[in-house]
Amino acid sequence: MAKTRAGAVHARTKDRARTGAKNTARRKGNALSARQSQPAKPDLTLSEKLEQILIQGDLTPLTTEERVSYYRKVCASLGLNPLTMPFSYISFRENDNAPAKLQLYARKDCSEQLRGIHGVSVLSLKREILDETCIVEVQVRDKNGKLDVGTGIVSLIKWDKYAKPPEWAKLKGREYDNALMKCETKAKRRATLSICGLGFLDETEIEGLANYNDITPGGRVIVVDGQPTPRQLAQESAQAVGQANAEELKAKMQEQHPKKAPIVRKVEIRTLVGDEFAVTGHLIDFEVDRFLHDVSAKAFEAKEDHRWWWRMEDRYLPDFKTLCERLKLEIS
Repeated sequence: MAKTRAGAVHARTKDRARTGAKNTARRKGNALSARQSQPAKPDLTLSEKLEQILIQGDLTPLTTEERVSYYRKVCASLGLNPLTMPFSYISFRENDNAPAKLQLYARKDCSEQLRGIHGVSVLSLKREILDETCIVEVQVRDKNGKLDVGTGIVSLIKWDKYAKPPEWAKLKGREYDNALMKCETKAKRRATLSICGLGFLDETEIEGLANYNDITPGGRVIVVDGQPTPRQLAQESAQAVGQANAEELKAKMQEQHPKKAPIVRKVEIRTLVGDEFAVTGHLIDFEVDRFLHDVSAKAFEAKEDHRWWWRMEDRYLPDFKTLCERLKLEIS
């Protein structure tokens, strides 16, 4: 009796397995036929690709070869070395319903090379800590005397998921120190991109965006979260304060340095005791700065006029005059 009952159970189990397999095969076949019945999306024409790239700023329609060509042309137009990877790809959404856009963002090597090419130097740096946010304002100048201001904002809190209950906690120790240094780096990079006339997204700005589960070839995929977190709200309020301070500083700079005021490209040379000479004046050109570094020139402040001079050996005087003539610097 027991054997007969066990055999019946085993037979019903086999029937259920066969029925399930048939249903699974039927569903797969229906899905395959539905996919095959859908019309294939037509390839974009050249004019449509150019519209998405130039007007919408989206590199998604480009193939891998076209992206490489576009990457190299951007580097060539800016004088950057593409082998050092000054840019990288990033895909993001402006909102939840918007399509993803693929764009280039500037990495560390990009800002470093731009500073060397355009002779960008930092004139002043101001740091301010407002409760849970660090704000750094940097004033920079290029080799042509153009001035600009960049602002970096970094949050000094983090979401502590290990706390009971989880809460926002202030950074401490090494994390706090790294956040301050990161804020300074962010301000310098933003100022460099701004004074060079570039509107690329900087590498330090990416971390403020939220990731979503998708990956593009050769790029990082992120999306802006539609619901701001308390950390983002703190950053927005601090950014508003920093923007107001930046506008005030720009106004003062325009009053002190009118745009129509000519830049005096003049260098003064003074002979010193002990087979040495000193120079001062318009020394912000990149090649002049590199020359002073190569000859190990030493800076000192004159007591009579409190101006800063650079002292070096007399044997470098002919080369320095030749450099000034090539850069069209007036010598007195």
